[in-house]
Amino acid sequence: MPYTQQKKLNKSFFVTLIFLALIFSTMFWPVNGIVKIAGAVVFFAVYLYLRRGYMYFSSGASMIKKSGPSERVWKTLQKAVDAGISPEYKNIVALTMIQNGKVDDGVVILNGIIEKNSEPHQTNVARVNMAMAYYARRDFAEAASVLENLASDGYEDSRTFEMLARCYLSGGLLQKAKKVLVEARHREVDTDIMKDNTGMYYIQTGEWKRARQVLSDLVEGNPVFPDAYVHAALADYYFGDVEKALENLDFALGKRTHTTDIYTMEYI
Repeated sequence: MPYTQQKKLNKSFFVTLIFLALIFSTMFWPVNGIVKIAGAVVFFAVYLYLRRGYMYFSSGASMIKKSGPSERVWKTLQKAVDAGISPEYKNIVALTMIQNGKVDDGVVILNGIIEKNSEPHQTNVARVNMAMAYYARRDFAEAASVLENLASDGYEDSRTFEMLARCYLSGGLLQKAKKVLVEARHREVDTDIMKDNTGMYYIQTGEWKRARQVLSDLVEGNPVFPDAYVHAALADYYFGDVEKALENLDFALGKRTHTTDIYTMEYI
């Protein structure tokens, strides 16, 4: 477990331990039972108040998992942010909003994280999420600029490689895309999105045989995003395998789309 994550868990555990100790200590107060109970209730209420943001977060996460995004979910998650959850959880809320069409609301949260800069790593995560917000708006150049600046600052991870290649490919900048793909391969960034980026690159350069091989292997692993199946369908169709192309498009329709995907459900 990374040190920063362990540190957060230790802090959370320490706060909980303090309140448990305070509640337990009321048993030994030299007062009558009613006062002891009242003291315990007060300590418990304070604890709940301080942790209310995470309770809102948990509630919102449960709702979106059970029934999908809704205004009720967004209001609940916004309450979590307003109550003072950590930058890590704010990033999760912001990205969830961005991926589900609430881009402006997500950007507001990200700007708050970046401006405060209380946790440098989460600030960089927020910058990556900001690039995804630009991508959701189809501003590929601005999204790429954010990611390029992150790389210049020494921050790179699998998502920065995935998104930067995606931005270049979506903007038709094939030479830049190739450079990112080669560097990602050198860094052993072998995610499903990078494989899809590779297939997309081969399609755009007319290397259909290589595209089909990469994409066929990819969809065999049942990736969760629809773009891979659409690209696989394009390669299948190019080689005249209409039945397989339609099958892959059917798989694409069964996947949930997000604003950060290349294709919308209407397009598919």
